[in-house]
Amino acid sequence: MSAFRTVAFGLLFVLAGCAGNFLGNDKSQAVSQVESEIELWRAIETSKNPALIRKYLTLYPTGRFSLPARVRLLEQGPVDTPGALARGLTAYREHRYDEALRFLWPQAEVGEPLAQQKLGLMYLAGWGIEADIVQAFKWLTLAEAGGIEDAQISRSFAGATMNADQHDTALSLIEAYRPLSRTFGRGV
Repeated sequence: MSAFRTVAFGLLFVLAGCAGNFLGNDKSQAVSQVESEIELWRAIETSKNPALIRKYLTLYPTGRFSLPARVRLLEQGPVDTPGALARGLTAYREHRYDEALRFLWPQAEVGEPLAQQKLGLMYLAGWGIEADIVQAFKWLTLAEAGGIEDAQISRSFAGATMNADQHDTALSLIEAYRPLSRTFGRGV
């Protein structure tokens, strides 16, 4: 029985140490998250691939590099291209969500309510982008505030499926949102 007791106590000691590291070491976990964010940004900061930049913004919507990431997306995106919104909406209707995302994301960032609604729906359903209830709620709330009444039903659905932490995060993202100028970063 002594060997069993020794193994049991050893196992409990290991588990307690792991639990202590997991539960009680928030500072090292926060440092790890910051390091992960910086590592990701360094990997994509010179990228011409908008999908990678959108991935960063999905993971770190209010991160250290979120403003440069948003600017880079706008510089690469078709914000000022005549018909960009129409092209994005057409791609959305035709279920070509990768293309729709390419056109609608920059439009949503500059405050176009219809683009915000479609982007919110894409986040809600996971069409062309990883499903994210917090981002869905954010974009649908902004679309509704911009006058798109249809966004309210989807926003209400998203809100009903969120937990308190997700809701708080979404509200802070909505509060922090400032539409970027259509000419921001273009020297105009």
